[in-house]
Amino acid sequence: FRELNGVKRLMTKRIVQIVVMLLVFFSFHTSGQAKVFIDVGDGSKLEQELVVLSDYGGITITPNEAFRVNEALTRYEMAEFLVRTLQLDLEVSAIPTYADIAQDDERMPVIAAITEARIMSGFEDNFKPDAIVTRVQAVKTLEQVYQLTGQSKLGYIDIKTNHDAYATIQAFIANGIFIPAKNEKFNPNAQIA
Repeated sequence: FRELNGVKRLMTKRIVQIVVMLLVFFSFHTSGQAKVFIDVGDGSKLEQELVVLSDYGGITITPNEAFRVNEALTRYEMAEFLVRTLQLDLEVSAIPTYADIAQDDERMPVIAAITEARIMSGFEDNFKPDAIVTRVQAVKTLEQVYQLTGQSKLGYIDIKTNHDAYATIQAFIANGIFIPAKNEKFNPNAQIA
């Protein structure tokens, strides 16, 4: 995909990488009235992370609306978040042909940009924009963005060396994004909320 300028890309990569991982992979339980979103606790760690994501253009803060912290993430929502955060150009993207989404669908510019950047693609001629993203799908998608490498002695008990996401998850552990506890499960097919 198009390279961001060197300094901006490096800074964005590290900050967004950590915040994205925290948002995508951990459940958040909040209470109280929020300044950022009505379902995000005031002064919570999640609120702080959302402010950082807003600063980088990944989300738009809407104080009188819900962030939907407990709703599953769709493929389109993940694509939209990545397109905004990585500042991919929506205007020059070629329109791909997917059987399940019309070329004039209002979501198509985002889908075209994420497809052109080779970060996300379709399945059997379908993009499946409303399909729910699993933890392992999110890891594989984010690995496309950040191109992490590395190995760790730590791991998750449900991700064996022959799992197709083993190397990717190991890279996330080696880079300090995931820190598994002893006998902890990754739950690769769990939905992301």
